[in-house]
Amino acid sequence: AAAERAGITPHQLRLWERRFDLLSPDRTDGGYRLYSDDDILVLAYISRQSADGAVITELAARGRMGLLGDARKWAARRAAPAPAATAPKVTRD
Repeated sequence: AAAERAGITPHQLRLWERRFDLLSPDRTDGGYRLYSDDDILVLAYISRQSADGAVITELAARGRMGLLGDARKWAARRAAPAPAATAPKVTRD
């Protein structure tokens, strides 16, 4: 479910979790991982940046808190309403 919410595959999620040590999800008694909303946001941000050409190792070098700050700014920009288009000025001659 976490991978789906972040827009990545479960394989990517596990790989990024192991390779870059950016996430440390809690676990249920049954061993299931529990990802926070911040984890999902970081994963979605990494996915988007990667799709735009960023190198994941460079993103990961920012650390979890750096990525979380960047991800929050990114999410805020996405949630902001688009600026209203201004109507062209009409003049009469």
